[in-house]
Amino acid sequence: SCDKVWGKHVGLLVEGEGVFHNSPGKGEHFSSLQEFSEGKPITYELLEPYDYWTITSKINTALQQPKQYDLLKYNCEDAVYAIIEGSPRSPQRKAVGDFAEDLGKAVAVVMIIIGVIGLAGVAVKGAVRALRA
Repeated sequence: SCDKVWGKHVGLLVEGEGVFHNSPGKGEHFSSLQEFSEGKPITYELLEPYDYWTITSKINTALQQPKQYDLLKYNCEDAVYAIIEGSPRSPQRKAVGDFAEDLGKAVAVVMIIIGVIGLAGVAVKGAVRALRA
């Protein structure tokens, strides 16, 4: 993987083939390590158990009808997990979704608190007016 502005870009380095990944404008494809990283530092993680023939067979099948990149529906992580686990998934997308959900809940709580404080303020102003009258 390598860092991008929005998170990590992941791919599968296949000996003798290059890096299989899914990127905007190109979809699923093989590229050189340099193209994949765009000059940024790369982090390697060894797949275990690693079966070269199974991985390359799945990649070759995927490349017969390569899927296009879509950040929210089928991104680089989806492509990699589809190969190594058999179904697409994106931990980064899930983390963003979880954060957005938590943020939405926090905003709702703040709005409720502001609403309660607002109502309390109206009640206090009413009481002050009643005392002055």
